[in-house]
Amino acid sequence: MTFHTMQVLFKIFIFSSFLFLFNVSISNENDENFDAPNQQIKSPTEIEAIQSRVYENTYKEVYRSVLSVLQDNHFEIKFTDFQTGVISADGDELSSGNENEIMAAQTAGAAAGAVLPFAGVITNILPFMSENEQTKYSIATNIEEIKNDKVKVRLVITAKVSGKKGFEAYTKTKDMTEYPEFYQNLFSKIDGKLFLRSNLE
Repeated sequence: MTFHTMQVLFKIFIFSSFLFLFNVSISNENDENFDAPNQQIKSPTEIEAIQSRVYENTYKEVYRSVLSVLQDNHFEIKFTDFQTGVISADGDELSSGNENEIMAAQTAGAAAGAVLPFAGVITNILPFMSENEQTKYSIATNIEEIKNDKVKVRLVITAKVSGKKGFEAYTKTKDMTEYPEFYQNLFSKIDGKLFLRSNLE
């Protein structure tokens, strides 16, 4: 077995393990307050379309841009592997300490009727949480070069909401593909980072 084959198998194992744990978590958590009216179940193809973006840049530049965007937004990087394209990170509601950026995000969100995540702050009060709840995010990446200077980035984002009901503490898990704007906004930040990098060369 070649070194390259071992790398590919390791990458598949890491990403598959994350997806398995995510699915188990979703099935075991109480989603009582998460159910949206007329909610439709997405197909695997629809889910991947939300989670993925293809960039016409070098693998190295895309990987560094994804990592940089997560760090810029104050995510705690838990694991990185450049060879396999895996990055895992955790974050909470506040993703930036820049007060001006936070205010701009809140103003833009108020004008649009919602606060957009990853634009200074991940969110103010998310549509699936109340004021007395806290949210923690987990992000896992799968970055792969599909051909020369064409790189596919797939992000898996989950949210865990915790709070108290009376004296009882609870935790609920949310699949963030139900909120595609989370992905769109984060991908737009990666776009911007790649644009800046290309202009600095």
